[in-house]
Amino acid sequence: MLEKIWEHANHSHVCCSCIKLQPLLDRFLKIFWNIFNFRSPKDLRIMFLGLILNAISQTEDAYLLKCFILAYNKVVKRNWLKCDPASYIQWWEIVEEIYVMEN
Repeated sequence: MLEKIWEHANHSHVCCSCIKLQPLLDRFLKIFWNIFNFRSPKDLRIMFLGLILNAISQTEDAYLLKCFILAYNKVVKRNWLKCDPASYIQWWEIVEEIYVMEN
C-alpha cells in the first residue's frame, strides 16, 4: 500500500499537483496576487524555486514572499500522507510563528 502512495510522490506532486492541495494552493496564490499585485502562473518552478523573486523589486517584498513560501512548504510537508490535507489556517499559523520569531 505504501509503495502505491509513494509511486507519484515527487516534489512537484507533493507541493503543487496533488488534488488535495489545490484549495490551499489556490488560496495561497490569491493572497500572493493580492498582496504583491502581481500575477504569476501556477508553476512550481516559478513559485517554489524562487524564480518569481527576480520579478519583485523591493527587498522587503521578496523577503515576505520567501517567508510565505517557507510556511507553505512546511505545512504541506508536515501534513503529507495524513488523511486531511494541509489547510490555510495551518499555513497562516506558521506565517505568524515566523513573524513572532523575526520581531
